[in-house]
Amino acid sequence: MKVSDEEMRNEDKLIQQSKMATLGEMLIAISHQWMQPLNAISLIAEDLKDAHKYGERDEKYLDNAVKNIMLQVVHMSETAKVFKSFSKPSGNTLFDVRPAIEETISLVHDQFMKEAINIQFDCRYDTQFMVLGKINEFKQAVLNILANAKDAIIHSRKEGKLNPDEEGFILISLDKTDSNAIIEILDTNSGIPENIIDRIFEPYFTTKGCDGTGIGLYMTKLIIEEHLGGRITASNVAKQAVFRIELPINE
Repeated sequence: MKVSDEEMRNEDKLIQQSKMATLGEMLIAISHQWMQPLNAISLIAEDLKDAHKYGERDEKYLDNAVKNIMLQVVHMSETAKVFKSFSKPSGNTLFDVRPAIEETISLVHDQFMKEAINIQFDCRYDTQFMVLGKINEFKQAVLNILANAKDAIIHSRKEGKLNPDEEGFILISLDKTDSNAIIEILDTNSGIPENIIDRIFEPYFTTKGCDGTGIGLYMTKLIIEEHLGGRITASNVAKQAVFRIELPINE
């Protein structure tokens, strides 16, 4: 069935709204990521002051201090660069799925670690996975699934389904067939309840009450299937939630 221009405009508007919400969450994530290097720079500055006061400052000491400060600045700069890339509009291009996933993980890694949730990425081929579409929409789709997994793990801890002291775990694997890139995102919450698993991609369906909008996973499905020509499914494997994305590879 052909999608009308008005429907396409409405879809683009929803995606933009979802992206704005995601950007807000990412700003929070970046603020967490910048706290550690800012604290490190602050400690180096204090140490420099004490070294000057007690005459412990020499060329080697200053070189090490400058080197350590620059390492922290580079880390902050890389985070800002990835965020800037995500926030600006992008048109349809061929992009490599693997670095797109790696950049997405880098944006939320520190925030997830603060919640004791470890993200691991496993790619089984040392090749490119070229896909046609808007790279920032793909990153947004992955971010939506990661955010959903994080919330599910935190909720499972509160409900006593997971040990409160147990580290959460999210595994992203990238594989391929002859024609498709296969991305699977698995998390260690207690799985998706069977009574809602068929509804999680519906628009405005949420289990978070007032804290949820119900458009995150709907937008993810729209991006993957309508904009990238792929397919997304959700299932439970050994009581763990698994999101599977299939995207056509363009050689």
